[in-house]
Amino acid sequence: MQNFHRMKGRCLMATSLLLGSAQLSAMTPAEMAELSLQDLMSLKAGSETHMSAGDDDRWQVRIQYSQLRFDGYQSGDSKLDDERVLFRPGTEARTDKNYPVLPTTIVQEAVTLAVSYQLDNGDYIDVAIPRIKQSTHHESIVPGYGRFIIDSDGLGDISISYNHLWRRTGTGDIRLIAGISAPTGSIDKEGDTPRAAGDQQLPYTMQLGSGTWDLPIGINWSARPSEWSYGLRAHAILRTGKNDRDYRLGHRVQVSGFMRSHHHDWISPYAKVSLHYAGGISGQDDEITVPGAFPYPASITDPDNFGSKGLNIAVGAEFGGRTTIELGIPLYEYRNGIQICKSLQFSATWKAPI
Repeated sequence: MQNFHRMKGRCLMATSLLLGSAQLSAMTPAEMAELSLQDLMSLKAGSETHMSAGDDDRWQVRIQYSQLRFDGYQSGDSKLDDERVLFRPGTEARTDKNYPVLPTTIVQEAVTLAVSYQLDNGDYIDVAIPRIKQSTHHESIVPGYGRFIIDSDGLGDISISYNHLWRRTGTGDIRLIAGISAPTGSIDKEGDTPRAAGDQQLPYTMQLGSGTWDLPIGINWSARPSEWSYGLRAHAILRTGKNDRDYRLGHRVQVSGFMRSHHHDWISPYAKVSLHYAGGISGQDDEITVPGAFPYPASITDPDNFGSKGLNIAVGAEFGGRTTIELGIPLYEYRNGIQICKSLQFSATWKAPI
């Protein structure tokens, strides 16, 4: 037990050092789907310490609907009025901190199907397939594009992961997770933007995949000594190389702790606190820029406007051991550059043996 506590302390210290020095990014649809994946990878923690090895429940299916909403602007930890970010000729000078096109509201949705198979030793394999949709409302000074909406939707990045039962404790277990995410989500989505007539390449925040082979990894520790369970989770998405458009999304790390009540059979409420970090974009997609002294028509086309860290709180409940509903809000966000802010996160998950 002493070695176990020493191991936990070292892991948390290493994670804190890593996260404290990172520059972190705004949320793209691909990253939003990755958060869904992280939730699904740790869904069993707290509701049950492990899957049973019976022949009837080796297979499990989980379906999760997730939604993120963004509105309002922020630089660092300071709020910005939309009018400060939108450039209006004749009233102010154009700078690298205002833009002729302004996304005012972003709604991202993902439906993720995950299928698990448990091996005889208690380990199991997960395959997750996300379907992503995004709608972005804009305001612009470009004639004919005063207010407009752009949508994108399609398959996200498919991942496969291996969940290893590393150690059992007296009341719970520790699991290690490692996997690979394939670049099946599109990074070539186009739409009718004010840059030119017809459809053009959409910015990073509307692309459905990372375009790179990525590595999801994690560790879950959970315990249920009584009618309460609790645990810690640390998950990361590590990128490999740049994609075909010469950029790479940032690495993502999330550390969370939860506590759950099991006093009633029909409902199991819980609360969760998460510290999240996401690395900034490396490189640039030149196709979403314009010629001239100010190449970025909107904040979401400038790779310097990606990078954030924050603290979220979420509350939820599991009903009948099958359905989970969760609602989360940010308690604190720090953003590099000028970024649209996350205001609300919602998810609903259904799971069952098959």
